[in-house]
Amino acid sequence: MKQTQREKILDFLQSGGKLTRLSALRDFGVIELPARICELKKEGYAIISKPKQIETTHNGLVTIAEYSMRCES
Repeated sequence: MKQTQREKILDFLQSGGKLTRLSALRDFGVIELPARICELKKEGYAIISKPKQIETTHNGLVTIAEYSMRCES
């Protein structure tokens, strides 16, 4: 059975991965990552957003969101 975008994202984050909008588009074909993250949070998943600075070709440094799961210890 084909996985939904949310299932793909959740599996990846639960395995310790981190996602940005660009990596979600590149790796999973997900254009609206923040919307999928919001849906997962509403379902009770502990997903955090951390600011990450990246360098661009024309604009220097920009800050983007990087999503991951909270470490449960």
